[in-house]
Amino acid sequence: MGAPCAWVGWASMDQAFRVIADEKPVPSEHTPLRVFDDGNVGETGRPPRPDMGYSTAYVDGYRKLWGVR
Repeated sequence: MGAPCAWVGWASMDQAFRVIADEKPVPSEHTPLRVFDDGNVGETGRPPRPDMGYSTAYVDGYRKLWGVR
């Protein structure tokens, strides 16, 4: 099982930005956990890297939410 460390970082910054902007933090950023097995562990790279094996669509999602490109 793994958690996307970079995604958790973006989610943490989103919460911080909300507080700075005097907005209410969201109850959950819905950051995923992923179960790796023989069929998908190769998606983490060789050798495995902690930033691989997860989608990166969240980056565009946060950028759109924050109004930056």
